[in-house]
Amino acid sequence: MEFIVQAVKNLNIHIERESFALIQNSWNDNKLKTQYSLYYLGTPSKREQTFIGTVKILKLDQQPDLLHTITKNFKRLPDDFASLGQSLDYYQRISELPEPTSYQLLKSLNDVIDTPSLQKKFERQYGWEKSIYREFDEPQIFTNLATSLLRKKFDNLAGDKLSFKFHVKDSETAIEFTFGNWTPNQTHNNLLTNRIITIIGRNGSGKST
Repeated sequence: MEFIVQAVKNLNIHIERESFALIQNSWNDNKLKTQYSLYYLGTPSKREQTFIGTVKILKLDQQPDLLHTITKNFKRLPDDFASLGQSLDYYQRISELPEPTSYQLLKSLNDVIDTPSLQKKFERQYGWEKSIYREFDEPQIFTNLATSLLRKKFDNLAGDKLSFKFHVKDSETAIEFTFGNWTPNQTHNNLLTNRIITIIGRNGSGKST
């Protein structure tokens, strides 16, 4: 398995092995450049260009210097790197890849959802909250959901308290939704009790996230 690192997207690549393209993103979090776009390019016998999603990759002791730490092609990241997909779609698409491709991909990128022990190694790093987990208000909920998608096991989610909140523009108060059993400190205004919710939308409109 080969990872092709690019500063500018060019997916017309011909390599005699299964490969992925990792496109550097110009976005920075507090002067940390950790963001990449990941594409699956298939195998030599079956080439394709499948967008997997956005992933952030942090190097141990990475400093806020506005430089990407990954600039050269590789087969597997060294042990002083860790990665985290930035959406549930990212993990859903990985779970749909054929075996052992999905397994090798997660191991090659040192994914923290696949290898939870990496969290202890990186959680005190400057870039952990400032960049890798910057977009997540509820990191543990995201971790639980992503793990279930990868393992294709959802029984453990039945008892979880899942909630989310968002701010409407120009509103001082957040709107909060909670999925679960009613508790005394909840009001009927923010309660969605034991319901099945269906979300309908076009492909790519963000239903999964």
